[in-house]
Amino acid sequence: MDLVAEGRGLKREAVAEIAEGRVWSGSNAKGLGLVDELGGLDGAIAAAAELAELEPDDWTLEEFPVQPSLEEALFDEFLSGAPQTRSQIQAQLQAKFQGGSQPELPVFWARQWQSIQADFSPLRYLSDPKGMYTRLPFNLEIR
Repeated sequence: MDLVAEGRGLKREAVAEIAEGRVWSGSNAKGLGLVDELGGLDGAIAAAAELAELEPDDWTLEEFPVQPSLEEALFDEFLSGAPQTRSQIQAQLQAKFQGGSQPELPVFWARQWQSIQADFSPLRYLSDPKGMYTRLPFNLEIR
């Protein structure tokens, strides 16, 4: 409690009065002097960089663990039962994505992969952080 009082510039009694194990909404906490600003992680990172007097080109942000894209996760799931084929296809696709030529996949796998990409391409634009989606068993195209 002493750290909060000292850090926030409040009297210990004032902190004791508003603390008591309560959870405050962001706007209420700001009104009570418990937080300086409201915002998300991006705002907090920007504020920290500004306080550290860093120029935008002086720092980078890396997130760990790296979450696979929806396409990568589906690809891994699709090929999970075929480890040798999976590694061969992944190597060929990586070459394609890194500016190489079109991968020469076996015809069956190429058709399956194209089908998966077509079926799931609309999901690339969804942004549920938990990756939870419901899919209809057909494609609907509205023109």
